[in-house]
Amino acid sequence: MALLVSETPWEQDGDERRAIARRLKIGVDGVLDHVLVRKSLDARHRKQRWLAVYRVEVRDEAALLARQLNGVRPWTARDAARYTFDVDEPVRRGPPEQPPIVVGMGPAGMFAALWLAESGAEPVVLERGGPVDERVTAVNGWWRRQAPLDPEHNLVFGEGGAGTFSDGKIYTRR
Repeated sequence: MALLVSETPWEQDGDERRAIARRLKIGVDGVLDHVLVRKSLDARHRKQRWLAVYRVEVRDEAALLARQLNGVRPWTARDAARYTFDVDEPVRRGPPEQPPIVVGMGPAGMFAALWLAESGAEPVVLERGGPVDERVTAVNGWWRRQAPLDPEHNLVFGEGGAGTFSDGKIYTRR
C-alpha cells in the first residue's frame, strides 16, 4: 500500500527521495518508491517556496502511520482519480483551409490558441482590449477618478482577461 505525503519542500535540482525521507523523519533507505503527483508554489509568505505532493511507498508503513505525521495518510482510490491526468496529445493535422479564430487573450484563449498551434493550425487570436500595461493605466485612472472609463481598456476584457483585476468573481451589469 502507498502513502500520500503532502507539504514536502521541492527543489528543481534536489534529491526528491532525500526530501521525502527528511519529511517523514526516516532514513533514505526506508523510501522504497515515490511518484511526484503535484507541485505548487506557496507564495503566501515573503519567502516563496515550492511544495510537492508525492505517492510514496515505504518499508514500515504501519509504524509511520502510527506516528500520525501531519499531511501523511494512506493513498486512496480517490487520490488515484484526483492525481491522474489523461491529456491526449493534440492530433497533428496541418493547417485547415481557414485559420481557426480564438476570441480573447485571457488564460483560456491563450491555452486554446496554444493547443490549436500544437495541432498544426495557425489560429488568429482576436482581442478587443489593449495590452495589459495600457489596461492597468486606464483602469487605475478610472478607479482614482482621474480619468473617464475607457470602453476599450476596462476590467472585463483585454490582454490577461478579467483575472488581471479579479480572482474570478467579477460580473457586469447592463
